[in-house]
Order: sequence, then structure tokens, then C-alpha cells
Amino acid sequence: MNQTDMCVSATSTTSITKAEFQQVTLTLTPEEAQILEQYCEQTGKSETDMILELIQGLTLT
Repeated sequence: MNQTDMCVSATSTTSITKAEFQQVTLTLTPEEAQILEQYCEQTGKSETDMILELIQGLTLT
């Protein structure tokens, strides 16, 4: 199975230091990468923003 590595990093406009962020690398299939790319094109959101929104919507039990 072919896979595509996608690097996602968080950025901020405030004066937060880089040490407060953690970089995450996702390994996606070509189909998953295409879905993410098309969704972001349709919504005008960046891949980083879309993934952050999904993570922020998670609830811990």
C-alpha cells in the first residue's frame, strides 16, 4: 500500500515560543491525502487548521 507522509505544524500569531508546540507527522494513504486536500480546497481551510479543529473537538472520558 502506498502511503503519503504529511507534516502538520501549529502556528500562532501570539508571542508563544516554539517550545510550546509539538510537531506531528501523519502517514496517510494517497486516498486519505486527497480527501483532506479536497475538503480543505472546498472549505478554504488549511490542512493544519482542519486537523486542529478535529483534535479540539475530541472529548476525553
